[in-house]
Amino acid sequence: MTSISKDEAAIYDRQIRLWGLDAQQRIGKAHILIASVRALSNEVCKNLALAGVASITLLDHEIVKEHDLGSQFLLHEDDIGKNRAESAARNIQLLNPRVHVYVDTEDISEKPDSYFESFSIVCLIHSDYETMIRVNQLRRKVKKPFYVADAFGWFGYIFCDLVEHVYIP
Repeated sequence: MTSISKDEAAIYDRQIRLWGLDAQQRIGKAHILIASVRALSNEVCKNLALAGVASITLLDHEIVKEHDLGSQFLLHEDDIGKNRAESAARNIQLLNPRVHVYVDTEDISEKPDSYFESFSIVCLIHSDYETMIRVNQLRRKVKKPFYVADAFGWFGYIFCDLVEHVYIP
């Protein structure tokens, strides 16, 4: 994308003024994988959709349980018993119809290494240590960013492997 339409300029006007046209164009090309639909990933997906990324792929094989409803604003009572990624995808799409939202209901542990290579960014939420190490090593090989995060009430963590970062004072 070398330019944006008038419609996109109107929608993303504040963002363009904040971080510039070039950054907005790069955001508009980003294909993001979010693995695990949890409260934290709901917030991440909301922000990504509103920013105008090209696509969000939700990877989650779990079903919605009643306790998910207390912390996840993308899920509703009628989603209980349905796949978490499928249920959340509908509501993410409503936030920004321009963002393509894809659903993958397979278990992350069954994904081949090649699955993680094509995404602009991979973000694991509430993942086990072995999966974090595996996916981080794969992402480093293709020199693409990798994030891991989780939240436990008032506490949480984030790990960011940007592969290479240039600090500009």
